[in-house]
Amino acid sequence: MAYQSYLPRRDAELVTWSANFATKISAAPLTYGLTTSQAANYADFRDIFVQVYQTASSPATRSPTNIIIKDEKRSELVANTRQLVGIVQKYPGTTDPMRSELGINIPKQREPVPVPAVSPSIDLLRILGHEADIVLHTGVLSSIAKPDGVKGASVFYAVGETAPVNVNEWVFVMNTQKNKETVTFDLALTPGTKVWITAFWYNTRSQSGPAADPISTVINYGQPVMMSQQSLSKAA
Repeated sequence: MAYQSYLPRRDAELVTWSANFATKISAAPLTYGLTTSQAANYADFRDIFVQVYQTASSPATRSPTNIIIKDEKRSELVANTRQLVGIVQKYPGTTDPMRSELGINIPKQREPVPVPAVSPSIDLLRILGHEADIVLHTGVLSSIAKPDGVKGASVFYAVGETAPVNVNEWVFVMNTQKNKETVTFDLALTPGTKVWITAFWYNTRSQSGPAADPISTVINYGQPVMMSQQSLSKAA
């Protein structure tokens, strides 16, 4: 996850920021997951940068050469800072108040992704031979908008006079992020065979919600059978 840099862009502000960082980690390096040597080395990097910064900033000693040296030492300080901050951020004992005191980024807490709590409703739009056009929606409101947190739906079909209770008897058809899809049944099924369709919503973490109430139709001889116009209007 990208963050706005905690390091100041201006040299004068970096002098102040690094003084606080150096003081904190030098006082209790182990508290931040660092060693005494790492804290001491950081203080050395900072002292050198402050020295060359003052030299490059003074009217009496400001020169292109001294500015180049200052920029090089700044880069070294920044690189060492990022290295130590990386350790501090990953250290299990680092808390958000500690991060605030150091002046580094506080990781944003990700909002938990809810598991879909409702099942989709399925409307059959058309049956043509071994293909059925369906629309998935949110139920009572008959809206084709997906519930909050839902990425898509998994669709299944089964064969038989009644809808199977055993999940292993359902045939997986597809995962889809569309509300209108075509379910293709096994071409070996003879016309007149009763088939069932169900589906469930899944979220961005591929966690699934409850299955929809199955709907049924019958394989026909390739003649299109249109279903409710209300369903057709919802899928438009």
